[in-house]
Amino acid sequence: MLRIRRFLSSLSELYPGFDTWLTKKVIGSSDSIILLAMENDCIAGVAIGRQGDDPKLRCVRTHPELQGSGLGIKLMDGMIEKLQCEKPHVTVAEEMMHQYSRLFFKRYGFQLSDVIKGEFRRGVLEYHWN
Repeated sequence: MLRIRRFLSSLSELYPGFDTWLTKKVIGSSDSIILLAMENDCIAGVAIGRQGDDPKLRCVRTHPELQGSGLGIKLMDGMIEKLQCEKPHVTVAEEMMHQYSRLFFKRYGFQLSDVIKGEFRRGVLEYHWN
């Protein structure tokens, strides 16, 4: 799990308390699903989801050198299948919207359901889908 933490460490800039969340709500939770893509014994990508009454696609990250390769879509497709939900709840920080919005609309048909200012960081928007 240390390798996953290191791979996702840049998310701590977007989400205060990220390490605690990863340890307690993901790794320490029975409703979490973690998909790993490996290449040459290194993490190439990670998808994290939460099963249950309100399935959530919590995180999808690919190694910067593999962005645009289709790996992120494979991870999302795999997580959607594991969650058994075509349109799970997803939240995206405003800095990441440009990377996800077109994909969510066009490929998956996700619907923007809410935008909350200050949910995780003061003055910063968090976009909610589905």
